[in-house]
Amino acid sequence: MSEEVTIWAAGLLFCLEGTLIDSVDAAGRHWAAFAERHGLDPVEVQASTHGRRAKDVIDEWVPAEYVTQENAWFTELEVSDVEDVHAMVGATELLESLNDVSWGIVTSSGQALVRVRLGLAGLSVPALIIGADDVTQGKP
Repeated sequence: MSEEVTIWAAGLLFCLEGTLIDSVDAAGRHWAAFAERHGLDPVEVQASTHGRRAKDVIDEWVPAEYVTQENAWFTELEVSDVEDVHAMVGATELLESLNDVSWGIVTSSGQALVRVRLGLAGLSVPALIIGADDVTQGKP
C-alpha cells in the first residue's frame, strides 16, 4: 500500500540512473564490451564503474595516451546501443506531478547520453543537466 507524500520545494535535483532511468543491463553490456576490447576481466571492470564518469573508469584501465580515444569509442557505444533502457517505475508520474517546480539532473553520465536515455524512456529533458561533461573532477 502506498502513501501519498507532499513535499514543498523551489527546485529538485535528481540522479539519472536508478532514480529516473534503468539502464543496468545496457551499462553492463557496454562495460563488458570495453573489457573484452582490452582483454580485461569484465567483472573487475564493472565493479569499478558505479557512479563514476566513464572517462575516469577508462583512465584506470588503459594507458594514458589511449584514454581520449577510448572515451570517444565508449561514448559512441553508449549513445548508439540503446536496448534495455527504460524509465524507472513511477518516474513518469513523479515528473508529471512536479507542476511548476523546477527540476534538474545531476549525473556522472555525459550530456548526450542523458538526453538519449531520457528520450528513450519518454521522459522530459530538464533545463538543467549537470553531467560528466560539466565537471573537471568526478566523484572520488
